[in-house]
Amino acid sequence: MTKDEAVVAAAALLTGRVEADLIDDLAAEAVQLILDYCHIPDFPAALIPVAADAAVALSHRDERPAAGVSQLSVGDTSITYGKADTGDVLSAFASRLHPYRRVAW
Repeated sequence: MTKDEAVVAAAALLTGRVEADLIDDLAAEAVQLILDYCHIPDFPAALIPVAADAAVALSHRDERPAAGVSQLSVGDTSITYGKADTGDVLSAFASRLHPYRRVAW
């Protein structure tokens, strides 16, 4: 299955799970992250549900605290920074992705 076909299939599973205007972007990001993580050129149809679940997790990534220091307060000044790493999203699906992962040269 091509990347574009995988994005369309994953987007179809996202209807009602995430905001409508974000569906295509989240599906494309999830499919690309999985392709990069697994080091495979074509997207297996069996991973479509994983891509949809990863897209939902990506939609909530800003709600999770970032690793390390995310807020610094000195006196009356407070600075908040950091963003959750998308690699953390895929680590939640590692057991489902490992059978498809290939060694990268």
